[in-house]
Amino acid sequence: MSAELTAADRAQLAAHGLDPADADRQLRLLRQPPPPPRLLRPCTVGDGIRRFHGGWQEELRFRWRQAVASGGAAKLVPASGAATRMFRSLLELLDEDPFPAAAELSRRAAAGEAAARDLDRLWRELSRFPFCDELAAVAAARGTPLAELRERRDARRLLLLLLTDRGLAIAGLPKGLI
Repeated sequence: MSAELTAADRAQLAAHGLDPADADRQLRLLRQPPPPPRLLRPCTVGDGIRRFHGGWQEELRFRWRQAVASGGAAKLVPASGAATRMFRSLLELLDEDPFPAAAELSRRAAAGEAAARDLDRLWRELSRFPFCDELAAVAAARGTPLAELRERRDARRLLLLLLTDRGLAIAGLPKGLI
């Protein structure tokens, strides 16, 4: 056992049912961490990432909702955060009343406001997101093609279709389903 652990440390570990030897092992890892892994390449769709298309996405969402409704699901929040945190700034922007006009959003983005900058990046990189095709289908089904939304810079409608139950509702999904 490590000399670093005091009697109070050992008592606290025991009170939580933790093994002092495991605490020693973890302290050694903190003092002498293993070398970082050597990364070969980023994961991409088809190479480490599997994209679920069309019916599979709906089937998996359906199964998830069934599991939640029956109490057979638990929520795992990875250290990097939940989907609501991923989209927090955009959700806050969507809550603004009245919703800012495109010119105001551009001014705010240029001034460095995080939410406006996040929206600007969303517009610029929308086609790179894995949900872009699904968003385009939902937008078309709701009467406004995605290309038209982009042309008009209709940010409010884009965010409604992307984040809320008026469209994809991805802000409420587990990150693994996005």
